[in-house]
Amino acid sequence: MKKEFLMIAAFTLLVVSCHQLQTSDVKSSTNSQGEVKVVGDDKDTKGCVGSAGYRWSVAKNKCIRVWEEGTRFEQYQAVKTNGRPKVAYIVLSDDKSKAELIFDDSDKIFLLSKAKVTSGDNKPVYYQNEEYELEIRFRQNAFWITRENKDIYFNEYSEKDGFNTKL
Repeated sequence: MKKEFLMIAAFTLLVVSCHQLQTSDVKSSTNSQGEVKVVGDDKDTKGCVGSAGYRWSVAKNKCIRVWEEGTRFEQYQAVKTNGRPKVAYIVLSDDKSKAELIFDDSDKIFLLSKAKVTSGDNKPVYYQNEEYELEIRFRQNAFWITRENKDIYFNEYSEKDGFNTKL
């Protein structure tokens, strides 16, 4: 009887310990109304989990993390925000007909359409949005995002991981 009691007690302790381990892995916070909110349980209207870094991509038509699927461009004038340079990301559609421009400090996105690249052009435009006067062009061994013909962000040409590898 004593043996059975010890076995039941040990089993109960094991079950309780496992349950505590599982629930301690779930992070939560309480909002101002006293409601418990589980981190990672914040899907937007498209089903993207913002706290996990996901956002809806118009170009890809799915939830993405821009730093994983996009190409990073750094601000040309090296303006720093909170000790880091401002960046933008370009995400290409699977068929490469659209380029989605996402700035790291804004929720607004800009969609650019593929432009016809003319042979021999020394500053070819690859993508453009005429309404906002945005272009992605190549010159001086780098890809440039320009607005109203002014350079704002760039990505240096790279054989391994530059914007050219996505084209």
